Amino acid sequence: MSPAFGRSLLSALRGGWSSILMIAMAAHGLAGRYGIANPVVREHSARQIVFSGAYAVPLVLFLGVTTGGALLSSLGIFFPGAQNQSAVTRAAVHILSREAAPMVAALVLIVRSCPAIVVELGYMRTRGEIDAMSALGVDPVRMVVVPRFVGLVTAALGLAALFLAAAQAGGIGAAVFLGIENDPRIAAWSFLAHLEVTDLLSAAVKALVFGLVLAALSCRAGLSVPRDLTRIPPAVTRTLVSALVTCVLLSALLSILLP
Repeated sequence: MSPAFGRSLLSALRGGWSSILMIAMAAHGLAGRYGIANPVVREHSARQIVFSGAYAVPLVLFLGVTTGGALLSSLGIFFPGAQNQSAVTRAAVHILSREAAPMVAALVLIVRSCPAIVVELGYMRTRGEIDAMSALGVDPVRMVVVPRFVGLVTAALGLAALFLAAAQAGGIGAAVFLGIENDPRIAAWSFLAHLEVTDLLSAAVKALVFGLVLAALSCRAGLSVPRDLTRIPPAVTRTLVSALVTCVLLSALLSILLP
């Protein structure tokens, strides 16, 4: 094993352990009367949900409709014939629910929310706001980290659900347009009939894991920035790359483990 590979592996393990600790700290800070029950924490959490989730709804709906339509069109072209209609619909539902929905939601959060969190927390760190909160007896984890965890996890679950609904609509439109189904109501029922509970559970588990991981990586990167403004842009770049690689690896792993 080369020294460079060893250093990369050690850095990845150290980052994974730090992310696990950050998730544990956020879970601990979420509980109790000073956690999510605190009005200030609830207000900040609501703002994070609006920023990470509500503002991204139009983009996710657009991606869902286009992705569902393109996927079903491709499957319909490669597998023509009435005998393949059920298989095409089942394959499209499986791919959209288990793979595309949570991954697209994660990609939207990686592009929109993760850089914002790193920059915001990085500025708070460089200006000494985090240390000032600790000096005043205010727990930075509860006031800073917990709202961002709540926002990203809620947004990941909600955006994945919206993407799946929009993708189903796009797939139904493509099915009718290509002649795979003649009646939109029959096409809609066919999609719903092939959507199993395990598909929804798999999508929910992946979205939950992605939200936790993205929040942990973003908060850890922002709070780890030294008191130097020039160190914030590299931290953003590292976070984007690590978040993308981590989500892809976790998606592959969960696809193998989940039924």
